[in-house]
Amino acid sequence: MLQILLTILQNIFQPKIVVPIPTKPREPESKPVPPTPIEIESAKKIDWSNPASKISKYFTVKEATFLPSWGILHIPTDDEKAKILKVAEKMDAIREFLNEPIQVHVWIRPEKANCPNSEWDGKDYNRYIYENQVWKNLTSAQKAEKKVPNSPHKTGDAVDWSIIGKRTPEYCATIRSKLLSKLQELDIRMEDIEGNWIHVDTRPVISRRFFKP
Repeated sequence: MLQILLTILQNIFQPKIVVPIPTKPREPESKPVPPTPIEIESAKKIDWSNPASKISKYFTVKEATFLPSWGILHIPTDDEKAKILKVAEKMDAIREFLNEPIQVHVWIRPEKANCPNSEWDGKDYNRYIYENQVWKNLTSAQKAEKKVPNSPHKTGDAVDWSIIGKRTPEYCATIRSKLLSKLQELDIRMEDIEGNWIHVDTRPVISRRFFKP
């Protein structure tokens, strides 16, 4: 009986060893690469004043420059235009590889929105998204202390999208699985997330192409 009591006491007071579940480390922030003079000149051929103008085979000015949370169009700089076109080229290839129509959710998220005659002109759209979506449950004081990550969306190097009519976490996971084998060929990165959108960008790879943001 005494031995049984001792065993019970040992089980109660002996510290439990918790084995941590291994997680994939987050990818360090990747710095943008300036566009070349040739890329900048090529981007100038697009009529950026017309939202319906094609920037590539499948995508338009509006899709690349619309800021959905504010309901306005951003007028990009020459550097931003060149970066947007580079992403559009990759997105055309993705569109043809998947053979499904793509819905763009957001492309560029500028730190300084260029939208004259708007209350949002000069405001930081990228930070707005973090404060109202990513950090929405934090207090104003907590948000003020936060530093916005160096998102590739800021410079037009990224786009969030899904397949039209199939915007579910399950189908987006299927699309990510399909794209894994194409990341190196297309020279793009993709976020390893669980959500109803797919994020791809053209920032340089630091350690992995399929990464935790």
